Amino acid sequence: MERPFIRETPFGLWPFDLHALIRATIRGADDQTDDRWSPADWHRAAIRAFAALGKQWSGGSDRDRLLLVGCLRQGLAIARDYRLDLGWLTEAAWTYVGDSVWEPLDLAASPEAEGIAATAAGALVELLSALARRQHENRARTAERLVAVADTGLLPAELSDMAVYYRAKAQRDLGHTEQSRQGMQLVAAGGGRLAPNACRGLAHLSRLAGDFSPDSPVTSRPPLRPPTTWAG
Repeated sequence: MERPFIRETPFGLWPFDLHALIRATIRGADDQTDDRWSPADWHRAAIRAFAALGKQWSGGSDRDRLLLVGCLRQGLAIARDYRLDLGWLTEAAWTYVGDSVWEPLDLAASPEAEGIAATAAGALVELLSALARRQHENRARTAERLVAVADTGLLPAELSDMAVYYRAKAQRDLGHTEQSRQGMQLVAAGGGRLAPNACRGLAHLSRLAGDFSPDSPVTSRPPLRPPTTWAG
């Protein structure tokens, strides 16, 4: 009786949500009434809601940060709990990481999914949570979480690169230079979005090791253009 039916987050993009206990009770109600939703009904509703969130985020020109985080929080939870393909979440995840703001996504553990190995969305939840928390956690904990994410093999190649790259950065900070180098080389060889960052990471590792040989990333880069001489 003391629990609120509806919870309100005054500063949220969508401020009202049904209390989790009531939501779970409705979903798990064991009755045989005509209007009872079957698992297939819930799954179809999840697909519609997931598509609507993606359309709202990607369809307009005013894709601000509040909208991005709101869509990510709800979209990740739906995709994880109902085992949906990532779809628009992939591009939204890159936008979230690219801005480097790191608002917490605050996704509660799912009763339907068993750990991050359950779905690609579950692995993506753990990946983004680890990145958002890395400034507040020991680098060893960050590396451990990202190793677990990468080892699931559930993420598409470009998001797997994200896990490997940031894992390599954490390993570099911990002084595990050889492990970091292997991760950076893997990302650089893949030629994805983080390949240029991985090349710079390899150059930094080479400088730390004092490696300025012709084959090192530091000395094998093309020479800089000479400065322009202005007449006058």
